[in-house]
Amino acid sequence: MNQDSAGIFEKRSYLIFALLVLVIFTFSPVMSAHYLFFDEHVAVLGNSAITAPLSLDSLVSIFSSYEPNIYTPLSIASHWLEYNLFGFNSAVSHFINLLLHLACAVMVFLVAEALVSNLRVAFIVAAMWAVHPVQVESVAWVLERRNLLYGLFFFASLAAYLRYLKSFRALDMAAATAFMIISGLSKNLAFFLPAAWLMLDWLKNRRLTRAVFVEKLPGFLVALGFLSLMIFGVHSGASAASKQSFNWLIASYNVGFYVVKTLLPTALAPIYEINAGSADLFSYGPLFLLVTLVTGVLICRRDRLAGFAALFYLFNILPLSGIVVVGYRFYAVLHFLYVALFGIILCLAVTFCRTLRSSARMHLFMPVGIVLTIWLSVISFQYCQIWSNSRALFEYALEIDPDNRFARNQLGVFLENNRDYYEAAKHYQELIKRYPAFFGGYYGLGRIYRREGQNAAAIELFSKALKVNQKRADLPLDRGMLLLGAGDFSTAESDFSMALQYNYSNLGLVHFWRSEARRRQGNYSGAIADLLLAAAENKDDFSLKVGLIELFVESGQISEAAVAFISACGQVTENPQQWLEYLQIICSPSFAAVLQRSTPYRNFFRSKFNWHFF
Repeated sequence: MNQDSAGIFEKRSYLIFALLVLVIFTFSPVMSAHYLFFDEHVAVLGNSAITAPLSLDSLVSIFSSYEPNIYTPLSIASHWLEYNLFGFNSAVSHFINLLLHLACAVMVFLVAEALVSNLRVAFIVAAMWAVHPVQVESVAWVLERRNLLYGLFFFASLAAYLRYLKSFRALDMAAATAFMIISGLSKNLAFFLPAAWLMLDWLKNRRLTRAVFVEKLPGFLVALGFLSLMIFGVHSGASAASKQSFNWLIASYNVGFYVVKTLLPTALAPIYEINAGSADLFSYGPLFLLVTLVTGVLICRRDRLAGFAALFYLFNILPLSGIVVVGYRFYAVLHFLYVALFGIILCLAVTFCRTLRSSARMHLFMPVGIVLTIWLSVISFQYCQIWSNSRALFEYALEIDPDNRFARNQLGVFLENNRDYYEAAKHYQELIKRYPAFFGGYYGLGRIYRREGQNAAAIELFSKALKVNQKRADLPLDRGMLLLGAGDFSTAESDFSMALQYNYSNLGLVHFWRSEARRRQGNYSGAIADLLLAAAENKDDFSLKVGLIELFVESGQISEAAVAFISACGQVTENPQQWLEYLQIICSPSFAAVLQRSTPYRNFFRSKFNWHFF
């Protein structure tokens, strides 16, 4: 495209300033948004790596630890640094996300300018990409900072490679590879970049000689590493337990689905769940894929740049379109489009410009582009307000799809945690009605009954939940505690054993309750063994030490009780500040029992502490 610009569109700096102002206005509502009960409460607020102290050891741990489904150390490190500087502050978190999106918008503008050689077209492409409603998810969802970092350095790598194609300086190639590594450390989907570099070679009519591949060898090796991490994570993580038999149907369907959502950005749900209503749509997947491929081939034959854009979208979105299913039973989430959207918008812009006659090209393109950009900006502004709090987000998702099981369950748990038990119970009852084979409704309603003291009803609901999902470690623990209170010690012990089998997050807690169940049945050896394991998991919990002493006394093992008693008191005397725990021990019934029944240990305390009780 020839440069045809005047006035404000003649200077790059003016356009970048206008782009930044537009993006800031569009996403300004996120500054008042809260942390969302949408994985952020676990992956951010409850992440021990993020709350670790500011030290080199903590940083090394972040980069050397492997997250089950996706390797994102740079994103975690950014949250870790933010927490140590500002604590958990949602305004700060969203401000950082907005800054990253602004930087990414500028980078998209520079890449588009290098591709189309026209400031006006580059501005419209970057503006439409930046303010499109599908981008709200990445900006408003603090957890998706990994997407923003990944996108920023992905486009930085493209910009560096385009610069390399002008001068063939080794420094530019090294920069492109370095940006690729940083992008991959934010989200390991950067493995596509070497293929994108080859596509740029094809776009610029560069001969694909051996030297072209050799210069990209470091990039291909890095891509292979990131791809291995992705595949290993997928097969070792949550998705290994929830594989779908129709992945390729989902993938082919989503290729067209994301294009439709780009062209018609309405009813944008935070997650599109696989259910009875959506599963029927996947049969149209092969048709969608065929239409997309034929359209792409026709575009490539007509215009190489538009063809590059279509291929850019296709290769970016395919790895995320259902070929592998990560975690939840969903078939689409809009933040997957963050980078791939550039291909769709660039393809549409180039095709539109090529269709117009040269004389009318810019006179029509700019007004249409500006109107569309403003329209997208207004929709995104409104959508940002929906993403401002968890309740609004999940209620909106249910308006779009009342059968969205995930959204209804999350809304119920959110309301329950905020003590709106009446509304939470309504959603749990609706879950049971719509999905009788889903454990979430029974489990949630059971928790509310338990809170109201209706333990018999709660036990019945927990039992139904266990029938449909026997691999949830928290379910048997909760039912076991209720059964323990109801006097069914044997079944309670079995439930606690089940919780241990499925690796409940706090093993010490489960061992404590199983110890109590065994004690109630007179199984003191088993109870003592469990309490020793609980004490090993929680070495600073003196109540466990007191309980162990009492178990020894209750089972007649006075000598063992005295040894445990001296060990506990000795640990306290090493730290006089623990006087509360100290009093907890000496005021317990075990103290009197040991002293009354063990003369040697009475003498020990008389000599060590100068105590004279008898």
